[in-house]
Amino acid sequence: MKTHEFDHIVVGAGTAGCVVAARLSEDPRCRVALLEAGGSDVRPDVMIPGAASLLHRSSADWKLYTEPQPGLRGRRLYYPRGKVVGGSGSTNTLIYLRGEAADYDGWARAGAAGWGFADVRPFFVRAEGFLLDDIDPDTQGRAGPLTVSRPAWSHPLWHAFVEAGAACGLPRNDDFNRRAMEGVGVFQFNIRRGLRQSTARAYLAPARRRSNLAVLTGAATQHLLFDGRRCVGVQIRRGGAIETLRARGEVIVCAGAVGSPQLLMHSGIGPAGHLRDMGRPVVLDQPMVGAQLHDHPLVPLSDRGGTATINSTFQDALPVLTYLARRTGQLSVPMPAAGGFARTDPGDPRPDVQFHFAAGWTHNLYDLGELPPDDGYTLTVSVCRPRSRGRLRLGGALPGDPPVIDPAYFSDAHDLATMVRGVRLAQRILDAAPFD
Repeated sequence: MKTHEFDHIVVGAGTAGCVVAARLSEDPRCRVALLEAGGSDVRPDVMIPGAASLLHRSSADWKLYTEPQPGLRGRRLYYPRGKVVGGSGSTNTLIYLRGEAADYDGWARAGAAGWGFADVRPFFVRAEGFLLDDIDPDTQGRAGPLTVSRPAWSHPLWHAFVEAGAACGLPRNDDFNRRAMEGVGVFQFNIRRGLRQSTARAYLAPARRRSNLAVLTGAATQHLLFDGRRCVGVQIRRGGAIETLRARGEVIVCAGAVGSPQLLMHSGIGPAGHLRDMGRPVVLDQPMVGAQLHDHPLVPLSDRGGTATINSTFQDALPVLTYLARRTGQLSVPMPAAGGFARTDPGDPRPDVQFHFAAGWTHNLYDLGELPPDDGYTLTVSVCRPRSRGRLRLGGALPGDPPVIDPAYFSDAHDLATMVRGVRLAQRILDAAPFD
């Protein structure tokens, strides 16, 4: 069994892990290992923004599903998670949103000192590289590594959506990252020169030239290793062989909302009863590991007709040739490009639903292979702050066994009521005159 030694070991090369490893390796005295179970992000379906939807259930995805959901009449939902350098930041739809300022302030009031919006805003500014002329230089950044840009191509239906939202009383919003988030508009994206700009590109790619940074792909972390209750390393499986990595300093777990609790429980940190049931040794009884899982339920509404959309143009060679020649056109942006936020509850000072609008439609949001040939468009509704709480548990004794994911969608009646109001507003928007 091979053994390697590093100062810092970062588990998971997702959005956070890429940044953490890149920043730690700025100190040439430190040897840093970044571990990723998936492969390289340098592949066309990752780098081309318009190909993002092709990544679902691909080799860049963990292919996870929820448990049957009582709130959805027993349905199991596909649960996309990136298995590639960049993590889900290499498989998402590239929309850049800081988030609602009041949400950060709520974290601070709940006890997360230093996480109020005034505390975190300087770090947003430091990270951002806005390629826009009309930013606020006091609150938005130009010099950071993470590119933020507007689409290099536009579809008339995006603007029909914005006008329809305005006709329904929603304010127009041309920058969700500067003003209040309420309103409708065209999103900003992490796209640079027509290519995806994840943290794997913005932070990790430049850092990989450093001799003190080792990025190990195809390295599935099996367990954390302990000396008593101190984590001193990890065991990984790579190329069919087991290897041990020892940490002189620290092991940093950045495996995401699914992977991190799964790894902790496999390593003996979690609810003691569950760990014993799964045949795992108990290092630390911590009932909250895997608890309080919450996710944003999403409902799509589709309509047919209108001008040509991705349904009739996706099989055409012209979008491909346009992209290859100029990195613009239909493939230079992901499908959902417009959207917004709305308050459906007059008593809530913050938006409680989010919209994503796409100039195209499908029977299955996560499978463009099922694109119908006739043109149409889709408006999705999601609940911004769900109150339903589920949990994640181990699905087997082996590290490779898929976890048991139970988001408990709509187990809190508040979420269903919010979704119903959001869907009704979405129907009004799609029925408005700009879509005639």
